Amino acid sequence: MFNVPVAFKLKTNGKYIMKKNKREYELQTAVCSWLKARHPSIPFRSMPNDVYKDKDHQDGRSHPDTLIMKPAGRWHGLAIEFKKDQATIYRKNGTIRQDKHLLDQLACMRDLLALGYLTAFIWSLDQGIDIITKYLENGDAE
Repeated sequence: MFNVPVAFKLKTNGKYIMKKNKREYELQTAVCSWLKARHPSIPFRSMPNDVYKDKDHQDGRSHPDTLIMKPAGRWHGLAIEFKKDQATIYRKNGTIRQDKHLLDQLACMRDLLALGYLTAFIWSLDQGIDIITKYLENGDAE
């Protein structure tokens, strides 16, 4: 059984929405809780932002928050970067924000794509469930 974290509420249309003033940590926790409950045998690793501050144990790049280590289709795995909302990535005109950290994340995600990992930005619980489900069923997120 999947227990929805308190940071979310279920709307009457069956969609989950994040309560105001909650950060991407709660989204990451909710998606990981769903993944563990729905697919307990699938290996994955998810690290909160605070873990990345230890530069001695990583290559210094802006890696995605979560890696699902189950091959699907032509992909070796699925790398996910959580954002608190879509506005964290895109401007109102639809272009990518020119934030150094975001651009570093995009560069790392492009490199992972070239190495055979599907990558995705996720900013809602429903979107996360949908992308992971499609990846595991079809080997794609489309």
